[in-house]
Amino acid sequence: MSLSRLPTMRDDMALSRNPTSLSRIQTARSQQNMTVGASLRSRTATRESRKPLPGFGGGKEYPPMLPERDQYVVEFDGPNDPLHAQNWPLRKKLPVAVSLAFVTLTAAFGSSIFSAAIGSVAREYSISGEVGILGISLYVLGFALGPIIWAPASELYGRRYPLLVSSFGFSIFNVAVATGKDVQTIFISRFFGGFFGACPLTIVGAVFADML
Repeated sequence: MSLSRLPTMRDDMALSRNPTSLSRIQTARSQQNMTVGASLRSRTATRESRKPLPGFGGGKEYPPMLPERDQYVVEFDGPNDPLHAQNWPLRKKLPVAVSLAFVTLTAAFGSSIFSAAIGSVAREYSISGEVGILGISLYVLGFALGPIIWAPASELYGRRYPLLVSSFGFSIFNVAVATGKDVQTIFISRFFGGFFGACPLTIVGAVFADML
């Protein structure tokens, strides 16, 4: 029996490759149903399974039940929605991809580039080399804490605003590292540089998936 052409889903799911992608709207609905939508349904089912509430009194009826929250989930307006990033022309996708790739490279490069200056920083501020390594450790700590903020923000507010805010903050704190007058300023700025630099590392992969 040949396994090369076994059917996997119904034909009406529109899974053939088209100029946009593989059943993007259905995929988004499945993701919502398996994550946020599942928790909402479980809470609704729990409330409905409880004992009936006492009457309102005075002969008043209960207010009508609210509709399902799934009706308020924002979706794309069909497979050809121009707001969907996979429908962007190549002349728009390419500059966005190149700029985001460069931002990600810069953030990752900033984590280890400080190692070349540990000796100079230690001599300039009369600290040991072990203390100077904090310039790298605190940056990586910012990498660890940043995604806790940037990942949910990208889902709630879109990809653009977290990337713009983080790129601005990353630039400001790296300038502060270069112009810091004491070692405390350098270390604190390195931490926040890593915190803001974690945003492109967290989001850019999702942006590429959105476009491609």
